[in-house]
Amino acid sequence: MFKKLSNKLVLASLFAGILFSCGDKGTDYVYYRNPPELRTSEKSYPIKNLLRDAKVDILWVVDNSGSMSSIQRNIAQNSSLFMTEFLSANFLNWKIGVVSTDRDEDPYLGFINSFGRGTERDVGSYVTKFSKTITDLGTSGNSSEYVLYYAERAIVNYPIFVRPNGHLIIIMVTDEEEQTEEKYGSQYEPDTFINTLKGLMKGREGLLRFYGALSLNDLKDCRDSYSAGDYKGSPYESVITTTGGFHISACGQNWGKQLANIGKDIVTLVKTPKVLLEDKPKIHTIKVLFDGKELATGREEDGGKWYYDDYFNTINFYSVDDISGDPDAKVTITFDIDDGIYRGEE
Repeated sequence: MFKKLSNKLVLASLFAGILFSCGDKGTDYVYYRNPPELRTSEKSYPIKNLLRDAKVDILWVVDNSGSMSSIQRNIAQNSSLFMTEFLSANFLNWKIGVVSTDRDEDPYLGFINSFGRGTERDVGSYVTKFSKTITDLGTSGNSSEYVLYYAERAIVNYPIFVRPNGHLIIIMVTDEEEQTEEKYGSQYEPDTFINTLKGLMKGREGLLRFYGALSLNDLKDCRDSYSAGDYKGSPYESVITTTGGFHISACGQNWGKQLANIGKDIVTLVKTPKVLLEDKPKIHTIKVLFDGKELATGREEDGGKWYYDDYFNTINFYSVDDISGDPDAKVTITFDIDDGIYRGEE
């Protein structure tokens, strides 16, 4: 016990000696903490950059031969289910075009005049216009089915429809066997055709995807038809499977409701608008401003416009509706940089 106490006294004496020695040199402390000045970040980002990955160009190729009346009617009656998916995705910059499978006809919608985000006054106007277009197709078109040919023809003849670095979606609607390769040659072999379309797209960032609403012999609720053929092994199956889309059976009374599933899948192609921050922020100091006014953060249902993702170090926007009217507008993001140094104020 005495030995331990003696050791502690020796150590205390040595420490006192060190302090005394420092004092001899005119210094009355051992350690001085002088952290570097706190840095802040303030950067502005163009709104158009937030939406550059959100462009989706959707081409409907709809058979208008004599047997298509019930299928067209089902699309028209359920068009609101499909349209709602786009109208509710407020960051989606979408447009739609509709062509028939009759080579003597001009496009029905979305080529001469654009039909898409911001072109109509309200939700009802979008639904009414799209539904009327499908009805206007009629059933007096050519009985031969060259769906792949008409898809390519629309893009070649109206190159303005495909926007730079946008996603290109093609929805095929028919009850007939696909005959393009037989009629027009090996350039319409499915893999070759897909490569051709990718070459017509402007930029390498966008995705190409096919979907089908088809009435073919081996699909659910469909009746055998000599002219329809099977989905399995068809060019329809090849282009859909290769590009990651899917098909729905256009048979039965309520199949049109499944159009919503296509709409939902298309929306998932588009990334939520976000900004990747260059520095790590002190989260409680982040502010996002537009036109000098701070945008609310928090949950979307509580009125929040954005949230911070700590893992990816991004500012993610739920909606850009309130700030996307001017393509040259910018949002400004400010915050204190988290450099890992404690300054006593936190």
